[in-house]
Amino acid sequence: MAALRDFELTYAEYAEFQRGMERYWCLRWLRQHGRGEVEAIVLRENVVRLTEIPLVFRVPSMPLQMQGSRVKLFVEHTDLLDVEVEARFVQTLSEPDPDTVTDGGFGFA
Repeated sequence: MAALRDFELTYAEYAEFQRGMERYWCLRWLRQHGRGEVEAIVLRENVVRLTEIPLVFRVPSMPLQMQGSRVKLFVEHTDLLDVEVEARFVQTLSEPDPDTVTDGGFGFA
């Protein structure tokens, strides 16, 4: 049981490290491509996922949107040390089609 617990703890730390590295390289990509305006899918409340890369973050300035809506954001700042991104809401591009949403509202058919 102790070996199993040690394995689970090690695996959890490794998974957290991987998430941090993925987030870092997503921010690098944004900087390298000089992205100001980006498109995203609303996951819930003010949490979005960019459509081009697997970057998930909060947008405090975004008004309440339907889950699965496509929105346009403007990336104001990326911090590679804290691995954070700041963006502001620009506009709603589209709302999800209730007939094609099959995955719990994330906008992918």
